[in-house]
Amino acid sequence: MKRKVNGKKEVKDNDLSNIDKKQKRKVKGLAIAVGVLAASTLGLGIAFAVSETYMSNYGTQLENVYQKNLYDLVESINNTDTKLAKILVSNDENFQNKTLVEVSHSTELAQQSISALPISQGAMSESITFINQVGGYTSTLAKKLSNGGSLTANEKQTLAEIQKSVQEMKEQINEYIHETQKDYSILNQSMDLVGDKNAFTIRLSRIKDEGVDYPTMIYD
Repeated sequence: MKRKVNGKKEVKDNDLSNIDKKQKRKVKGLAIAVGVLAASTLGLGIAFAVSETYMSNYGTQLENVYQKNLYDLVESINNTDTKLAKILVSNDENFQNKTLVEVSHSTELAQQSISALPISQGAMSESITFINQVGGYTSTLAKKLSNGGSLTANEKQTLAEIQKSVQEMKEQINEYIHETQKDYSILNQSMDLVGDKNAFTIRLSRIKDEGVDYPTMIYD
C-alpha cells in the first residue's frame, strides 16, 4: 500500500516504517550521548571535589606536622637551657655527667626538628652549626667525666657562654611562637618565596640577627 507524503510523493508503508526506525535510532543515540556526557560531567565534578578535599586534608596534616616540629624545637631548646643552668650550679660530677648527656640528646632532638621544617637550603647554617657544636661539646665533656676527669674553670666558662647563647635563642624562638599563634600557617609561609628563601625561613632566621651571639668552642 502507498501513501502520499506532503502531498507530493507516494511511498510504501514499509518505507515509512524504515524512516520511523531511523528516527528512533537517532533519538535513542542522542539520548545515550547526552546521558554519557552528563555522567562524565558528574564524574569529573565528583573527582574534582574528592581531589580538592584530599589536598585540603593533606595540607592540614602537613601543617600539623610542621607545627609539632616547631614546638618540639622550642621544647628541645628550653630543655638545653635548663639543663646547662643546672650543670653550672652543681659540683656533683655524676650529676654533671648525666646532665651533659641529656643536653647532648636535647640538641639531637633539636636538629631532627629543624630538619623536618620547611627551611630553605643553606639558611640558618650558623644556628644549626651552633646546635651541633653544643651537642658535640657536651658529649665530649660527658666522656671526660665518665673517665674520671672533672670540669676545668675554662670548660665551665665555655658552658656558661653556651648557656647564655641558648637562653637568647630560647627567648627569640618563644617570642616568635607568641607572634605566630593566631592564624599563622607555616605551610603557606613556606610557599611564599622571597628570592631563594621562603618567608618562614626568613622569619625564623631572624633569631640570629636579633641578638644571639654564639661562642666559639674548641675541643678534641
